[in-house]
Formats: sequence, structure tokens, C-alpha cells
Amino acid sequence: ALDMMRSTQNCFGAARVRQNTTTAINTITNNKLDGFIVPNPAQNKIELLLNTAFSKIEILDFKGCLVLQSKEKTIDISALPNGIYVAKVITENGGVFTSKFVKK
Repeated sequence: ALDMMRSTQNCFGAARVRQNTTTAINTITNNKLDGFIVPNPAQNKIELLLNTAFSKIEILDFKGCLVLQSKEKTIDISALPNGIYVAKVITENGGVFTSKFVKK
């Protein structure tokens, strides 16, 4: 975290910056993954394009309710009503990939 060291003379002396040390916070590793859900928008099926092994895919409606779950890269969404959904992919090494898609 950075904060401004203010001068007692005037506000123009506020250009110096010092770095504060952080305490009691563990470093978080970034497990961000890149991938695609195709096609988008979709009618009957979506396919996950991700270059890492995954354990499951959860399809959530826009309210956050779980509506489908699968372990396959291709998912049949024909029974879902039209709307906006989120695909949440949990990888085998603990990473998470999320992507929105539209079912039309």
C-alpha cells in the first residue's frame, strides 16, 4: 500500500511517496486461467476450450443457482431456458475459470 507523505508547508510538497509494509496478509498466487466457451450465444451445446485438465464444470444461472454440472468438455444446454449463464470450471490443480455465455 502506498500513501502520500504530506508536507507541512503546502499541498505541493505531497509528491513524495513511501511504501508501507503490509502485515498479516498472505501472498495470494494468481491461478487465473484463459479459456473460451464456444459458441456464444449458443442454442443446444457449449464446448469448453481450455488447455488444462479440469475436474468439473458448473453452469450457474445469473442469480448464482447451480443449474447443470458436468465433467465433459461439451455440455448439452438445450433444456435450459433462454438467458445469461456463467460457466465455472474447476481445474485439477485448484484453479478456477469463469466465463459468461448466452443461451438463445
